[in-house]
Amino acid sequence: MKKLLFTLTTVLCSVFNLIGQVAGDYQSNGAVSFTAATNWQKYDGAMWAAAGTFPTAADGTITIQAGHTASYLLAAGGIALDQLVIKGTLIYMPSAAPGIMTIADGAGDDIVIESGGILRQTTTASSTFPIITSGATVRVKTGGMIEATTTAGSSINWASDVVAATASAMIWEDNAVFLWNNNSNFSTSNRIYFPNATTTIPIFRVGGTLSTVGANSIVTFNGIFEVASGASIDWSNGTANRTFRNGIRNSGSFLATTTTANKWIITGTTAVFGGTGTFRLPLNGLEIVAGSTVTLENDITVTPNSASSTILVNGVLKLGAGNLTLGINNLTVGTTGSITMPSATSHIVTNSTGSVKFQNVQATPVTFPIGISVTSYDPVIIDNSAGTADEFSVSVSSTVPYAPSSTTKKNNIIARAWDINEAVAGGSSVILSLTAGALTNLNGTAFTNSASVVLGHGNGLTYDIIPATYSAGTFTSSGFVTTFSPFIAANDVALPVELSNIKGSVFGKKNRIEWTVNSELNIDKYTIERSTKSNKEWVAVGEISSKGNSTKAENYSFEDNAPECVGYYRLRVKDFSGKNQVSNVVSLAQTCGRTAITALSPSPAREKITIQFESLTEKDVTFNVMDMTGKIVLQSQTQAKEGINYQAVDISALASGLYIIRFEDGSLNQDVFKFTKIN
Repeated sequence: MKKLLFTLTTVLCSVFNLIGQVAGDYQSNGAVSFTAATNWQKYDGAMWAAAGTFPTAADGTITIQAGHTASYLLAAGGIALDQLVIKGTLIYMPSAAPGIMTIADGAGDDIVIESGGILRQTTTASSTFPIITSGATVRVKTGGMIEATTTAGSSINWASDVVAATASAMIWEDNAVFLWNNNSNFSTSNRIYFPNATTTIPIFRVGGTLSTVGANSIVTFNGIFEVASGASIDWSNGTANRTFRNGIRNSGSFLATTTTANKWIITGTTAVFGGTGTFRLPLNGLEIVAGSTVTLENDITVTPNSASSTILVNGVLKLGAGNLTLGINNLTVGTTGSITMPSATSHIVTNSTGSVKFQNVQATPVTFPIGISVTSYDPVIIDNSAGTADEFSVSVSSTVPYAPSSTTKKNNIIARAWDINEAVAGGSSVILSLTAGALTNLNGTAFTNSASVVLGHGNGLTYDIIPATYSAGTFTSSGFVTTFSPFIAANDVALPVELSNIKGSVFGKKNRIEWTVNSELNIDKYTIERSTKSNKEWVAVGEISSKGNSTKAENYSFEDNAPECVGYYRLRVKDFSGKNQVSNVVSLAQTCGRTAITALSPSPAREKITIQFESLTEKDVTFNVMDMTGKIVLQSQTQAKEGINYQAVDISALASGLYIIRFEDGSLNQDVFKFTKIN
């Protein structure tokens, strides 16, 4: 029985091996020299037998079997072939031009490189790709490869001649590979590699060490550009952009080491950004264009050029398989862009000064999928549907600015700080949601939320309170947030008073400090402190008692009757337990015997600003409005009278942004104020 079963199995295997074979077909018989007849077998219609001669185009299908290597090494008498199937390796190395192979036009594809098969060019003499006659085709199937290992003679053209979009005789299937496995640069001047057939995605792979690659004209790869492990490419030459239709997969080094202004661009609807190698962005960054979809395949850290670069997402960045760590680089999502599939294991890591930006935030809530590390997902949701459209930038850190020293307060504050900014101040009305990936407090122990939680809005020295709600690690503001800075999440015992709208003004020889308290809890008094050295040597100049516990807005004011020429003011808030909290700082300038601006309002402003200034005599004065480069964009002149003066300046024609207004009166006085113009 066992003998019968063995015999049947042997017969079946023989039958399967013979299916598709016809008389005149050739197959390799181990490692062969292409023109050595003894290394080939020929099918005679019934079985394989010693060939007696090497194959040519006059014979049937020629197969280099998997695991076999055939070497084509001729100095003269080049062979014409067709119906060549490469399942193993064909080393193509004619030692002189007369020995070049010719691919004849036969039935079907004339060279087929199967999965695992390799056509490898390697030579020390002149070598070009085989001559392809009219009508002949070369098909590189999925997993098949054409490899260029040297650049002797004209073999440098293998990349441009074989992979060029105009190489109509070449058919590249999905994941078919062209491997540039040497240390010389391929051509990048106005080149397009692979046809732009959106149904197939071939691979252009670098296996050597290439430097100063690039040109001043665009190069396009209609496939995936790969860098093999241990290999590197430095796109440090030329100003033209580099387009990688189906993305980049880097297991070595993919770099831009100079400050040349160029950009990497991904355009494909099915593209990738992956690999465990080193990425260094060019000066103009990386763009995912509108209509494209790029999948992040694994954890990637992008390092900067000479300064921070930007990853611009105008298409879709699809997370889900890894984290993107920015360092000092920024990621901007344009009006047509989006980020999908964020999670605790796949998000954007803002581990340095880089941030995630979304443009035109208004119509629908936007999730900023950020975290302090690959293991902590700390997203922000901005709902600005009640405000005007704006660009918001967000990052998160485990370092909390101006953190309290009290152990009790530290126990009640999450060890996260979300830095949130808008491009144009004013107009935003945001419901803000902050989620902590780890509910750990500033003392490093578990955070337990109380019945009443708050958001802390940084004001420069401490935090203003924003009432909030809490659910499963997410803190959401109970009302609208209209100004932005660092935010923290805490229990309300950590931040006992909500200070807002602290401002100062000069009235003659007095300075007035005014502030609004949106809510008070167990507050004893407000101490007004003054300094002549910004944040140093504070002295108490007055006290105001609290009006008591309140959940509604309360207004307070204090007048300093003996101000300094330049005075800095802040509030120290003390509760009944003896705990203190300090406010932001406001500065005021008295005239002190000279002509000077004493106030400017409003800021931000849309249509006009009003300048209050005091003059000791009648004189001509000029107000120069300058942009942040120092260029004068607007000028206003007036005749000042002795005493307090007011000058209205029409700013409606200015673009939105930050401006400087400088006062000049013909003397050495040149007071400078800043204001923000909004539309």
